[in-house]
Amino acid sequence: MPDLEDPRAVSPPRPAPNAGLTLIELVIVMAIIALLAGIAMPGIGSAIDSQREDETALRMEEIHKAVTAYARDHLQVPTRLKYLHETTGRRTWRGPYIQEFLKTSGADPDYRKDTWGRLFRWSRSRNQGRLASAGPNGRNNDGDDLSLTIDIRPVLREVTLDRLKILNTAIKNYNTRYQNSAPLSGRTSSIIRQLQLRGYLSRTTNWTTDAFGKRWLADGSPVTSFYSQNLLNGNSASSLRRVR
Repeated sequence: MPDLEDPRAVSPPRPAPNAGLTLIELVIVMAIIALLAGIAMPGIGSAIDSQREDETALRMEEIHKAVTAYARDHLQVPTRLKYLHETTGRRTWRGPYIQEFLKTSGADPDYRKDTWGRLFRWSRSRNQGRLASAGPNGRNNDGDDLSLTIDIRPVLREVTLDRLKILNTAIKNYNTRYQNSAPLSGRTSSIIRQLQLRGYLSRTTNWTTDAFGKRWLADGSPVTSFYSQNLLNGNSASSLRRVR
C-alpha cells in the first residue's frame, strides 16, 4: 500500500491537451490572414491588369494589320470595325481581313472587344483611324487608356506607286508605237482613255487618279509620264501609345 505521506505516491492530474484555438487566438489568426490578403490583393490585381493590357495591345495590333489590308483594297479605313469580317457589299471587298485573329483568339473571339470585355472605341477620317480601350478602370479618356492611331497613308503611297509603274509602262509602250502619229496630250482622262482604247490599260480599273483620289500630273508635251504629288510627301507611322 502506497505511503500517502510520500508526495511521489500520488501524481497531480495533468491538464487535458487543448483541442483547438481559443477565441482570442482565432481572432488574432484571422486578423493576420486579413492583413496579408490586404497586402497581396493589390499586387495580384495589378498583375492581372498588366497582363490584360498586354493582351489588349496585341489585339489592337491585329486590328491594325487588318485595317491596313482593308485599306489596300478600299483605299480608306473602314467606317466600322465589323467590316473587317463582314462584307461591305462592294466589289473591292476581299475579306475577311481579321480571319487569322479569329482562328487564334482565346475564349472571346470578338476582336471588337478588349480583354476586359468592353467594345473598342473606333473613330476615323479618310486616311486615319483611331482605336481606343478604356483600360482597367473602364473610364474613357483618363490615365490608363490604350490608344492606337492607324495611318494608312504609307499604304496609299504603295498603291499609288504600283499604279504609277503600270501607267508609265503603258505610256512608254504607247509612245514607242504611236508618239509620232497620235501623241498623248490633253486632259488626264483623255490620255487614260486613249491608252485603254489601244489596249495598254485595263478598262475595268479607274486609272485617272492616284490612291488618294488626286488626278495624276503629266510630265512632258506630248506626255511621256505621269507623277503624283502625294509621293513627294513623307510617311507617317502608326503608333500604339499607353496614356499615363
